[in-house]
Amino acid sequence: MAILRTRVDAHGTAKDGRLFWTRTDGVISVSAYAKIWKEARTYALTPDQVASPLAGRPYDLRHAAVSL
Repeated sequence: MAILRTRVDAHGTAKDGRLFWTRTDGVISVSAYAKIWKEARTYALTPDQVASPLAGRPYDLRHAAVSL
């Protein structure tokens, strides 16, 4: 939460309350989101975990109860 609060304090939110948006205030595309997710995995996981299917998609976090 501290990281999200810092981001909101620094950048605010989109007009509709979204935390992330495009330069034109649009919705981030699925393909851009997938690209960012793939890169984020390399920062958050070990090389062996990155090579595995672990958290391959954001939806996969539900199976690990991370969303709860």
